[in-house]
Amino acid sequence: MTDQTILASPSPGGNRAMAIVVERYPRPSETFIRDEIDALAQAGWQPWVLPCVPSFADQSGYGPRVRVMEGPSAARRWRVLARELVRRPGRLFKVLGEVATFVRPTVRGGWLVLKAVWLALGYLDALNDIGTRHVHAHFLNLPSLVAVALAHFHGLSVSGAGHGRDVFVPAVRIGALTRTMETVMTCSRAAHEELLRRGVRRRHLHLVPHGVDLQKFAWQDSRAFPSERELSLITVARSVEKKGLEICLEAVALLRHRGWTIRYRMISDGPLTVWLLARAQSLGIALDHRRTASSAEVVEWFADSDAFLLGCRVADDGDRDGIPNVILEAMACGLPVCTSVAGGVGEVVDEETAWPAEHCSGEELADALESIVADIDDWTGRRTAARARLESKFDGSECLQRRLAKFGEPD
Repeated sequence: MTDQTILASPSPGGNRAMAIVVERYPRPSETFIRDEIDALAQAGWQPWVLPCVPSFADQSGYGPRVRVMEGPSAARRWRVLARELVRRPGRLFKVLGEVATFVRPTVRGGWLVLKAVWLALGYLDALNDIGTRHVHAHFLNLPSLVAVALAHFHGLSVSGAGHGRDVFVPAVRIGALTRTMETVMTCSRAAHEELLRRGVRRRHLHLVPHGVDLQKFAWQDSRAFPSERELSLITVARSVEKKGLEICLEAVALLRHRGWTIRYRMISDGPLTVWLLARAQSLGIALDHRRTASSAEVVEWFADSDAFLLGCRVADDGDRDGIPNVILEAMACGLPVCTSVAGGVGEVVDEETAWPAEHCSGEELADALESIVADIDDWTGRRTAARARLESKFDGSECLQRRLAKFGEPD
């Protein structure tokens, strides 16, 4: 595999090798992908991660059994393209034609097709070398187009998983794309219903939540009932419109205006970060902001907080959350969750398990935060009910086994 950078030696896998196409690897907000890949390896598969964008990350963050295959140089891809044009032009143009049916006939759609086939060409020889049996894609956008292109080139089976923006604001024709897949998985009822509406066949679609690691995010017995008129808040989220982080800042400013003492920590990175920091300053909020944090740090900060705050909403372009993993993590630790409800958030957040706001407004979130300290019995009851719901419906180990079952057994 000349010019192919392999972050682990590719021992031939026969029918145990599986290619998993992702946009980037690793991503701090997508630990569920790493956990799934590690579990596949434990189950006897030989999973290889094929990122669409090079990560240049420290290999130690990949997971103990995860092998990542970085794409070759552009020069190598050009050589593969030239070879295909000379030796098998019919196959190349057939794949291009097939992939083109999964996008809209626009300039952006054409660019996606060319990019997907270009990326697939980079992995073409490597998949032969490791003897891949199956290709799986996380997110029903570019990674799925690459996966389908590879499956067409090699005559492989293919599956996919839809999560958030790729489902609610699709860049592809989801119904047509998923008809080439044996299995499609998603993690929330909201996404499940949206995929059905967009033409995914019910018999191929499976609802399996990501769940939460209940041992890593263990119940924190030392948590104390918050002091009156004083709250320590934490938010962990990407700084994108659907998270409503500026509304969280408005809620904090309102509480301060009502005479509350607020300590607010936000772990966030993304396109709106700079604007959010300026907004916090204009509101007079002394925001403790970090761009990234490890799971261990988040657990530690959960223990030092009185509530988790988020402003989930439907963005102007239709984007919304499925079930944010961090909400499950906060609940698992016994941290009160205060958020507005949109997308799949209501599948876990309600009056029994959290302190929801019906609408994403600073005033409603501020009112919900104030109600956390209204009654200690209510505070105890909702937190306990949240943990019980996670244990019965969102246990990460059980959810992971359900996802693995959709891949079948390696030969």
